[in-house]
Amino acid sequence: MLSISLENLRKNVMFQTQFFHISPIKLYVTVQDGGKRCAVLNCYNHTVNFRRIQFMKKRTAARLGLIIIFAAACMFSLFSSMHGAASGSPQESHLLPVYVTDLGDVSGFSIIENGSRFTLIQEGDVWQLAQAPDQEIDQEMIRELAELLSKLPAQSMIREPEDLDFYGLADPALSFEITTAESTAALLVGDEVSHSGLASSSSSELPQYYASLSGGTLVYTIGPKLLQLTDQVLQGISALHK
Repeated sequence: MLSISLENLRKNVMFQTQFFHISPIKLYVTVQDGGKRCAVLNCYNHTVNFRRIQFMKKRTAARLGLIIIFAAACMFSLFSSMHGAASGSPQESHLLPVYVTDLGDVSGFSIIENGSRFTLIQEGDVWQLAQAPDQEIDQEMIRELAELLSKLPAQSMIREPEDLDFYGLADPALSFEITTAESTAALLVGDEVSHSGLASSSSSELPQYYASLSGGTLVYTIGPKLLQLTDQVLQGISALHK
């Protein structure tokens, strides 16, 4: 073991201070020489004791490597997402849910199907058909449809879509005009999403449909629940006129 005075250390030895360690009893200064030798300065006796140790270079390099790998993975994920969005293909969200609408409480809505319009309005807690306000309609079914229109979940989102004609949204066969206390919105429902040029008909895979908000720039895909529920409501309305 080699010991030199603090003054000699300052005058004759060129070391780079690596870090300080302070305890209630002693103050230590750790210095390094080319990453191979270190000195611990004990401020009580002002001597420096040298010993050979291996600095934690390998651990530092490993941590740096992990940081680089993580950053590369993040960049790859970002560019993949941007490429998919630019290509106009549906992009599924695995992190946060995506909604076509998020409007709040719905006070009324119209269903427009093939040129026919049916308007439902809420009076208090009761839903009425505007064309036949005295007719009884299925309150639970209408309420479920209103809640779905208020916050319609999307299966995927197309950030840079093609022309609306491509999705059957330029002149859709089915649309909704939705009214809340603060706003109105028009929801368009287009063609069924095709897979490899064929409409999805597999029993293990539920069909999806294109949807968008009138005046919006995004196109979404939605599950079949909205269309199924709308068909049930329209069937109930049609039964009123028989």
